[in-house]
Amino acid sequence: MGRWDEAQQYVVKALGIVEKGLGTEHSDTATTRSQMAVLKEGLGNHAEAARWMQKAAQGLERKRDHYPDFVRYMVHYTRLRHLAGEDIASEFPALLKLASDPLLSANMPTLANVFGVLEPLLDGYSPEDEENKRLMNRLYPILVEVRSERHRRERENASSEEAPEDSDIDDPG
Repeated sequence: MGRWDEAQQYVVKALGIVEKGLGTEHSDTATTRSQMAVLKEGLGNHAEAARWMQKAAQGLERKRDHYPDFVRYMVHYTRLRHLAGEDIASEFPALLKLASDPLLSANMPTLANVFGVLEPLLDGYSPEDEENKRLMNRLYPILVEVRSERHRRERENASSEEAPEDSDIDDPG
């Protein structure tokens, strides 16, 4: 636990510096808050981690140039609340709307991150209204693409680990 406590001291100190120097709505402040959330999650305190992730998202809520980060923080906030035991099923429609925003669809790494988090939460989710059914139908191919890309990278990593190392023998040809 000592290293976690030490890390928390550094994050608290960094947060004080960025909030004072840059303000509460700066992207660096949001990043530091999300780091505090990750730290709290590592300590097993999901409820407190969720509060920190919510603060990170709120700092970027009105900044369209940081929209992918805002969505990522909101999705992680929801995941942390789920881990803390809260019922989050009623929030799926809002998450689907966030994830289907055109600003996000151009950012594949963030989209992959969002769907990586949403995937287990959406398992078994069946939208009741037509608008959310349309959103799920629009997002499903993206989810399939993200899964395929993840599996491709996993296969590449596995094959590169199995590949024999280069030999030090000189090629006579």
